[in-house]
Amino acid sequence: MTQHQQLVRQSQLEKSQTITTQLNGAKTLRYLLLLAPLLLAACGGGDTSSGLKQSSDSEESASVDASTSSSNSTNSSCYEDYVRDHTDLLKAYQASGTTKSIEDWGQAHYEDSGKAEGRQLPSSCPGSSTSSSASATPRKRGNCSPGGTSSGSLVGPDLSGSWSGTFTRYTGASGGISAIVSHIGSRVEVSTSAGFVLVGGISNSGSMRLCDSDHEDWTTIYGGATTTSIRLADHYMDGSGVRLGTDVLVLTR
Repeated sequence: MTQHQQLVRQSQLEKSQTITTQLNGAKTLRYLLLLAPLLLAACGGGDTSSGLKQSSDSEESASVDASTSSSNSTNSSCYEDYVRDHTDLLKAYQASGTTKSIEDWGQAHYEDSGKAEGRQLPSSCPGSSTSSSASATPRKRGNCSPGGTSSGSLVGPDLSGSWSGTFTRYTGASGGISAIVSHIGSRVEVSTSAGFVLVGGISNSGSMRLCDSDHEDWTTIYGGATTTSIRLADHYMDGSGVRLGTDVLVLTR
């Protein structure tokens, strides 16, 4: 092969390689152009999915917050209504000087003592079966059963007659009071000018256990009755032995 022929062959090879490179580049470009829409769709779908998930999470969080807020509002209304539905509790709260809200004070009272006393939660409380019509109906708050027998010989000191004295609420409020006492056999009935009546039994030592209209106990915890002195208290003991809710009736003659 002559030198001229070699040069011609080399030139032809270089042109062939150039053409091959150009064809390969074109194929690559065409492939990329075809792939681009798929890549863009995939990216767009991912962003959309993420956006939907974030939106869903936000809505779920807002729903939980709203539910919690509604629950807290209901509980607050519940225990405020509980205090306001019981006149003695409202007076006690107002006289306590506490920094607690009426809702917090009411919840603490119900959990610490109100439930044990048999006090009812109002219809505004979650899960309460109390209806508005039933809430006006007096309920028994204790399990005291009047004792004593209105027959036979007189038991203990004779308490029949008129008495006067003081009635002190557990809140500290105190005022004058009078009472008529009927004493037959071992049965004693104390009718007070404040409107409440105590009925029950007496022992030979003057110890008494009487019941009021709410079936709560009144006892001679401060000492037995005598012909000139009657001291009764409405109380109950919690699990730690602390006396709670004590009202005191002191009568003399």
